[in-house]
Amino acid sequence: MSDVRKASQRWLMRGTSVTAVAWFIGCASLIGIDEDYRDVSESTADSSATVQPSSGNGGSGGNGGGGDNAGKGGNGGGGAGEGGNWCHDAPDAPGGTCPNVCTGGCENGVCLVNCTSVDDCTGLDIVCPDNFSCELRCDGSRTCEDATVTCPADYACTISCDKFFACQRLTVNCASAAPCHIACGQSSYTCRDAVVNCGAKACTASCEDDRDFPNLMCSDSCFCDPCF
Repeated sequence: MSDVRKASQRWLMRGTSVTAVAWFIGCASLIGIDEDYRDVSESTADSSATVQPSSGNGGSGGNGGGGDNAGKGGNGGGGAGEGGNWCHDAPDAPGGTCPNVCTGGCENGVCLVNCTSVDDCTGLDIVCPDNFSCELRCDGSRTCEDATVTCPADYACTISCDKFFACQRLTVNCASAAPCHIACGQSSYTCRDAVVNCGAKACTASCEDDRDFPNLMCSDSCFCDPCF
């Protein structure tokens, strides 16, 4: 019986060893599989990492597309700029034979109306000629006081006032299709109670004296910029 027991124990030990070996081989296989799985996972991750920059580049391309759209927006802004130019700009006047009203002469399609003494333009009705831009210079005390200026229909009109009360109660009638500007110098009350009736285009004023400003009647002006 002892021999039989010993033989059984040997076979049992062999079976256990076999089982252990099988278990070890199985674990090794699983470890190998796990390592393979990790390799595959890492490889997949690497591939994903490789794809992601490509996707990022695609995203950048999308941003580039956005840039195109922004560029189009910029063009739209350019359109707005063109609108701004339309509002402020006037065509070059063709000029021609210089009319008598242009007491300062004509230069490059601009009619210069010079008022330098009290008697020159006080209370006058000054009508700027056709085919010229118009520039009225009131350079003397009360030189354009109570005067009325009618600007040309299609070309720019500029009125400059300097000295005391030079343009007091002056009335300026701007054209509907051209910009209009009045500049008031630093002397006291240069543009006191002056009135500018704006047209559809830009209507602006600049003032060096902060006591009395011209009154801009903005109406339908596309850009109205008074001194106050």
